Amino acid sequence: MRKEEQKFITRSHFRIINGEEVEIVLSETDIPDRCKLIWTEIMTGNKYELVEG
Repeated sequence: MRKEEQKFITRSHFRIINGEEVEIVLSETDIPDRCKLIWTEIMTGNKYELVEG
C-alpha cells in the first residue's frame, strides 16, 4: 500500500498543506535568495537580478 503523500499547493504568499492554509513570509524564511528571485519574477511577470549590498 502506498504511503499517503503530503499534498500542498503554493499560491501567492500562502501554502495549503493538507487542507490548512499556512502563511509564508519570504523575508523570514530560510529559502535561498535565488528561489525568492524566481518566485518574485513569476508572481510579477517582471525580470529582476540579485545584487550584493
